Amino acid sequence: MPNLTAVPNIRSQIERSLRAYLTDCNVGIFNQFRLSHDYSQRNVINPASGQRVPLIDIFGVNAVEAVKNTRVETWQVRIDPEYDAATQPNDTNPNWNWKAINSLVGLVMAAMSQTSNAGANYLSTALMISVFGRRLAVLGAVGDPSTTSAADNADMAAFYCDYVEYSGAVGLGKRDQALVFQEQRNFSIRAGNMADDSVFPILTFDGVHTLNWTFTPSGEWPEPTQWNVQKSVDGVTWVTQETDAAGTRASGSIAGTGTQYWRVTRTDASIAEYMPESNIVKVTGA
Repeated sequence: MPNLTAVPNIRSQIERSLRAYLTDCNVGIFNQFRLSHDYSQRNVINPASGQRVPLIDIFGVNAVEAVKNTRVETWQVRIDPEYDAATQPNDTNPNWNWKAINSLVGLVMAAMSQTSNAGANYLSTALMISVFGRRLAVLGAVGDPSTTSAADNADMAAFYCDYVEYSGAVGLGKRDQALVFQEQRNFSIRAGNMADDSVFPILTFDGVHTLNWTFTPSGEWPEPTQWNVQKSVDGVTWVTQETDAAGTRASGSIAGTGTQYWRVTRTDASIAEYMPESNIVKVTGA
């Protein structure tokens, strides 16, 4: 019997990457999201105050293998924003809550509709879902109180989403004894795991002061105009340490002590610098 390595659960990967991406888009914070494998109390965000909404429920419903025998799957994913529908005592504007859920739905749709090619597709959204999903393996989830968040998400290191399509909405009205407004937006999301460097450069650290990366240009992702080598001390705020010409595959920029995070991003006229970015490495400068 062979020693088996578990195949990643792509449904869970998509849900976690969506939470990470939507969090970065300021759609909500970590404890406002509920995923399919979530044991948190369903309708309580803050137990101390009893706050229960707004919530964003992300649920992978079903899937097919997009290309046979590849373990690349296209999942039908439901994103359900929920908001308080109960008029509060002394509420001077009872319409505020339905306006708020309209705004919440609008933010979800804006995040899921990012394009860099005049709306031909939403590849920009797919790439950002990939980037923020892959970061989980090193940085963990922003706002996650668990001290093992990065380790819990170690399976995200090679996650890759390359297609997002809006597949319609369902009108749900109120639920929970008419206390909650609920909307539903549905998406087809194709994802898998990719260890090659044809899209996302693979970054390594020599243990002293040098970063090396590999990147194989392709028709879709040619060699960039230049590479940006960036450093962060918290994984959130990034500073460019040096800019290197096309064809460069190494940097000796690491210096100093303490925890540092490094990444390499490409510079192209038509794409944001972190789409796609290299894998992130966590190092101690020397």
